[in-house]
Amino acid sequence: MNYWHIQLHPNDNRTISKDVVVKILQEKSVIGVGEWDDGQALIDQFKDEMQVGDIVVVKDGSSPIALVKVKGGYWFERIINDEFDWFPHRREVEVLDYYKSPYNFSIPQARGTLSICRDLSNATSKTIINWHQMYMTNKSKEDCIDLLKYKNQIILQGPPGTGKTRQAKLIAEELTKPRTVGNPESIIDDLVNNFNPNDETIKTSRESKDKLLSTFYELFPIENLKNLTLQTYCAGKGDRDNFCWWIERGLKPLGYYFPGSARAYLIFWKKELEDYSKHGIVKDIEDNNEAMKKVAELISEVVQTKNTDNAVQYFGDSFLLKLLNSYYPDEYFPINSERMIDNALKIFQVNYQGLNVFEKNQKLNQVYIDKKKQLNSQINSFEFARILFDKFNIKTGKSIDVKTGIVAEGEFEIIQFHPAYSYEDFVRGIVAETTESGNVSYQVENKILADFAQKATDNPNGNYV
Repeated sequence: MNYWHIQLHPNDNRTISKDVVVKILQEKSVIGVGEWDDGQALIDQFKDEMQVGDIVVVKDGSSPIALVKVKGGYWFERIINDEFDWFPHRREVEVLDYYKSPYNFSIPQARGTLSICRDLSNATSKTIINWHQMYMTNKSKEDCIDLLKYKNQIILQGPPGTGKTRQAKLIAEELTKPRTVGNPESIIDDLVNNFNPNDETIKTSRESKDKLLSTFYELFPIENLKNLTLQTYCAGKGDRDNFCWWIERGLKPLGYYFPGSARAYLIFWKKELEDYSKHGIVKDIEDNNEAMKKVAELISEVVQTKNTDNAVQYFGDSFLLKLLNSYYPDEYFPINSERMIDNALKIFQVNYQGLNVFEKNQKLNQVYIDKKKQLNSQINSFEFARILFDKFNIKTGKSIDVKTGIVAEGEFEIIQFHPAYSYEDFVRGIVAETTESGNVSYQVENKILADFAQKATDNPNGNYV
């Protein structure tokens, strides 16, 4: 394979613009030379020395136009257009790449109609070779990306030192670079407009959620909340009929709430102590039943009156929001994190300055109601919230910009697998921890792969590789 550079200009000193040269390449897929006095040597070189597979830079002086590959043999074209494809001596080519301004290079040897790069160490040869190598690297990367999008995995094979890791990084960087995917509110409007309440999956999901709420209300009716007992309220014994389990786990499909620590419930069963652990306002109440009575009164007051002024001193905002949107799903939106609520309100350009978290939640609920009415949709608040979670990174707010649109930005991680490593080393493993009492407790902990998967879940618009 040889490298060449050629200028497609007529032999009578007329100029052909770069746009016309590009059009010739696009429409005719040919390069060539004309006929002129003393030109036979170049014509013979074009005819006899240039070979299929050679790489040619088409240029205008020192300005590169395109990188092409010779596909066919020489022929003489008798029917030509003097104002367009004026050259009769031709070869078919495949355009590999068009020059783009970010490439930021020129061809040092500006003069000459046709030249072969015999000295591969000179500046012109190096420039052409570097362009071809850059194209080959990008082409290989694009082929891998296309395959990844189709099969979601690829295997790069080769001996050590052949660039597999570098290629993997280049592919990952390309896939995870920032890209604008659209205006956030327009994305939501399209999804709400296309929402089909008669879809079987939607109908099944609604039935399941309705059943969950009905069961929860039967177990814990509003009027009986003041009578919650240690057995019916406290988590920690492994059963699934207590109030705290339902708030954290049972009602998870209707709005995620995770306290981080059981202390958020003020009282819970602590296995290591074989006793109830009390915190906050009930920490110093010696009698467990009296402590439970105080907690039950606080919860009952919040749910009965929808007034959080007192309870907010002792319970976290997210817990109180979970209570309110569980018992009043038409009035409170099923998002319990203040940061997520703030990020959701940003999407709709709602001013929430000066509002507390409960007022902001109701503000977001009103956005949902208005949007539902505006678009004449039958979508419910849980389904609307699902759109927000699935399409936007409302957990961190990253990439949400109502002015420039949603910018999807992902992340990549190089993970080395080894036969000595196990599932527990990469995905989820059991970690031993020493408790305050000196006992050993075992916790399930996410490892690097599970943590990375969680990042992808939290940022649905980004690519994670």
